[in-house]
Amino acid sequence: MTAQSIGDLAQAFLLRRQSVEAKQSLGDQARALTTGRVADPGARLKGDYGTLTVLERRITISESYRLAGAEAATLARGQQAALGAVAEATRELAIGLIEHASGTPAQNPLRGTEAEAAFASVVSSLNTSAGGRSLFAGVASDGPALAPAQAMLTGIRAAVAGLTEPGDVVAAVEAWFDDPAGGFATTGYLGGDTPLSPILVDEGEQLQLSTRADDPALKALLAALALGTIAGDPNVTLSDPARAAVFRSAGDRMLAAQDGIIALRAGVGQVEARIEKAATRLSAESAAAEVARAELVGVDRFEAATRLKDAERRLELVYEVTARLSRFSLLDRL
Repeated sequence: MTAQSIGDLAQAFLLRRQSVEAKQSLGDQARALTTGRVADPGARLKGDYGTLTVLERRITISESYRLAGAEAATLARGQQAALGAVAEATRELAIGLIEHASGTPAQNPLRGTEAEAAFASVVSSLNTSAGGRSLFAGVASDGPALAPAQAMLTGIRAAVAGLTEPGDVVAAVEAWFDDPAGGFATTGYLGGDTPLSPILVDEGEQLQLSTRADDPALKALLAALALGTIAGDPNVTLSDPARAAVFRSAGDRMLAAQDGIIALRAGVGQVEARIEKAATRLSAESAAAEVARAELVGVDRFEAATRLKDAERRLELVYEVTARLSRFSLLDRL
């Protein structure tokens, strides 16, 4: 039988082509292994991408809604934590002020200091931000919801200056917080007049975190804390009986405001529950779409790993043969 051979140029071309094919196969199997999808979906689907397009659109949309829901959940958790801190800072203080109203006047400055510290704590909680957004400032979420505590108390002290009757002091503090053209409305609350924009957490489902620092329940609580601060301030001209009356009024109003805080927390809790429900639904839909997509263009990762190993061996063999042929000399041929 006559031996058949090929020339050096043809042999080099053949080895180069085999090297390219081996590299291509290696790349395809590596992509299949890392992505879990076949390298050529068109061949698998025979050119019909309709179902795959629908599934991938559903997965993409679910992911965008999931991210929006995660942002809403962060804001809701922040509001819930802040309102919880507000309630914690004032619940026991309210009872303490009511009890102090019938106690010794020597403790007035101490109780006033406690009320002032609680006022500052509540202001700090309502100025909380999450993800770079102020939680209680409405649409004006790029800045604090409230002015500094001392700045507000300075304005309140000016409003009660010279008053000696408990009823007048209480009325002046309430007026400072309720005046739509001054006081709290212009120098206390720094946020927007409308709530945060609604957040779309699923198709046709919007959620809104509407609580702002100028909510009536929060203003009532701040007013009660301000009364407690004024009652214990030695620079305010009040008799001991008048101070006791203001302390009692502060404690009563602070207790009454707790119901409003509870209602606000319940509202935020309802939003949190809806966010969680939407997230669960989106997760299930996305998982179902991913399973369906895998059935269309998915690969068996064990099989892909085996093919990747075979492609590596083929490429190594091509390199080895090329290296051996490149070492041939005329003496070897003779």
